[in-house]
Amino acid sequence: MHCLQELQPLIVQWAKEKDLLKPENADKQRLKLLEEVGETAQAILKSDKEKCKDGVGDIFVVLIILYAQLDIEFDFDVEPLEKYEELSEQDR
Repeated sequence: MHCLQELQPLIVQWAKEKDLLKPENADKQRLKLLEEVGETAQAILKSDKEKCKDGVGDIFVVLIILYAQLDIEFDFDVEPLEKYEELSEQDR
């Protein structure tokens, strides 16, 4: 099993080979993201863990490609606890 940091460059290379990294493809990629989120939401509603797991993976791949199309570095340095605390404060 690979960690996300190891997969990111492999995903970008695959997208490059498929000629997907053009900035003008970002609109299509955003639609693809919405499609994958919808499919994952449907899997969650149906309690289909396997499809949910697959959907989350698809969302990750789509996001990595979208970031590359927009020339944004995908940052893995976000501390989960800090993000959780930030979100918790917003709920108060």
